[in-house]
Amino acid sequence: MKDNYIGLQIKPASSVSHIPEIFKERNQQAVTHQKFTEQYGGKVFYVISMKEGNNKVIYNKEVVEEIQTEIRRLGG
Repeated sequence: MKDNYIGLQIKPASSVSHIPEIFKERNQQAVTHQKFTEQYGGKVFYVISMKEGNNKVIYNKEVVEEIQTEIRRLGG
């Protein structure tokens, strides 16, 4: 059985206004992400990290379920 992997790119965002730049970068890396998927079987996910007080939190919380779905898919 072939090993499968997912890719995680954790991107810190200093403010909500920084997020469009992150998605612009994501679109620019689409070819690289496609090559990753072809080689390792799994998708690449962007996790946007923002600081709340002394803690870092996931801004795009929906990505957690997307990652879980992809892990289940890869697990067969």
